[in-house]
Order: sequence, then C-alpha cells, then structure tokens
Amino acid sequence: MKLGDDTIGLRKSIPRLDGNGRPVRDEYGDDVVDVVDVEVPWCLVTPSQRTSDTTEPESRSAPALTGYDVLAPPGTDAEFVDVVVWPITGRTGTAQTNNLALAGRTWQVVGEPLIWQESVELRLRAST
Repeated sequence: MKLGDDTIGLRKSIPRLDGNGRPVRDEYGDDVVDVVDVEVPWCLVTPSQRTSDTTEPESRSAPALTGYDVLAPPGTDAEFVDVVVWPITGRTGTAQTNNLALAGRTWQVVGEPLIWQESVELRLRAST
C-alpha cells in the first residue's frame, strides 16, 4: 500500500546462529549479531511537533520539532530496537545478496511501533 513517496531504511540486529540453531557467542559470552539494512518504500514521513517525547505542548504557538513520525505500509517488520535511516543518502551492496548498507541520518524508534489496519506507525527521535 502506497502511503507516501519516502523510502526509509530499517537497520536490524539479527542474532547469529550456528549450524544447530544455537546463538553464537563471542569470547566474553555475548551474543554475536549481524546488522542488516532493509529498505521500506512507500512511507510517509512528517515532522513531529512536540515539546518533549512524553508531553503535548501547552502552547501551540511555537511547537518544537523533536523528530519525525513515519507511516509505513502494513506488514512492515519494525521493532523499537531498530534504527531508522532517513533520508537515505547512499547505498552499497544489494538486498538480494544480504549485504545492503544504507547511508544517511539515523533515528531511534521511540516506544513500540503502533500497528494499524492500514499502516505501521513509528515515532522517531535523533540518534545520539
């Protein structure tokens, strides 16, 4: 479903599994993860006008831009731990060979994505 003309990138951390389906661990016992970039076309990206991440403005005369709201097509696999790349300023590799790398500004997803019948809603704030 086409909601807009923007394409965002989702940067996902996928746990690496061994041949038996068990998580691979490094020398410190931490899970090894692979970072995968996925493009999501037909999104609508709009500025967020809130005074903070948790409150509505008391005065609507001069709201502060704190991030962006994204409406992505239904079925978009987005999680609060994903990083969003937008706008995408460069690409290397391809999705078909599982080595796609996207360049651009990165954003954190604030809270859980909201799943609607016609879209998936993400609230973003700048990554630090």
